[in-house]
Amino acid sequence: MRTFRAVAERGGFSRAAVALFLAQSTVSMQIAALERELGVPLFERLGRRVVLTDAGREFLDYVASALATLEEARRAMVEHRTLLAGRLLVGASHTVGNYVAPPLFGQFHERYPGVRLLLEISPSPRVARRVAEGTLDLGLVEAPVGDPELLVRPFATDELVLIVPPGHRWVGRIIAPRELSGERFIAREPESVSRRTVEERLHGLGVDLAPAMELGTPEAVREAVSVDLGVGIVSRHVAALALTTGAVAEVPVSGLRMERHLRAVLHARKHVGRSLAAFLDQLGLPPPSAGGKWAD
Repeated sequence: MRTFRAVAERGGFSRAAVALFLAQSTVSMQIAALERELGVPLFERLGRRVVLTDAGREFLDYVASALATLEEARRAMVEHRTLLAGRLLVGASHTVGNYVAPPLFGQFHERYPGVRLLLEISPSPRVARRVAEGTLDLGLVEAPVGDPELLVRPFATDELVLIVPPGHRWVGRIIAPRELSGERFIAREPESVSRRTVEERLHGLGVDLAPAMELGTPEAVREAVSVDLGVGIVSRHVAALALTTGAVAEVPVSGLRMERHLRAVLHARKHVGRSLAAFLDQLGLPPPSAGGKWAD
């Protein structure tokens, strides 16, 4: 099949022979044997050039697919022997992808430099959907996941914190939840998982916010707060550097603690090869059991 593809791509037996490091007579014999086995001519000989017949063009599609499958199988078998090859495609929600994943990737790369890590950053629901479709090896999300085909397990915690401009009157105080109602509040967009979390927790304390501004990323909220456009609630990961430099200040809210789990998401029928198992270990997680179960 590889010889057939080489002849088809290069339009000649001699050029295919050079590319494959074979004698031209060997290439000719292989193609003749293949045509006898299939019972149809695959090439038309036009002098020194050869072109595919209709049957040859159709067969080439099958050959390309078959050789791709063989290459995938070869890579899988290599992975069984060593962690020096392969790739992992990981999807992560915004906060996880920008703040939690990079150091994890760095540590993993130091241990297994031959494994290529690819990161796709999307909202948590899209990450979960892509894992369910099988187009991501693993998802790392902030939101709960309810798809029965997916295995979900916490691997870290995060905390949402109230941040205010450094000169704000609340700095140095613990405020009551009701004080938020009269303040200019900067929120994430309505579809944001963290916004829903904030609204649910505050509603439980009798506070319903009417945001003065809605922004598309937590970084935008942080920067708007730093220039005194209002107050906001973001992940501690997002606020960390700004808190250290004094660009914003953290204000505790009485009775309000907004911890949340960061979760790893895996398809229940996903084959966990050695590279993926090693990355799960990096997260402090065991691979799922043979029955497709992952303890909560």
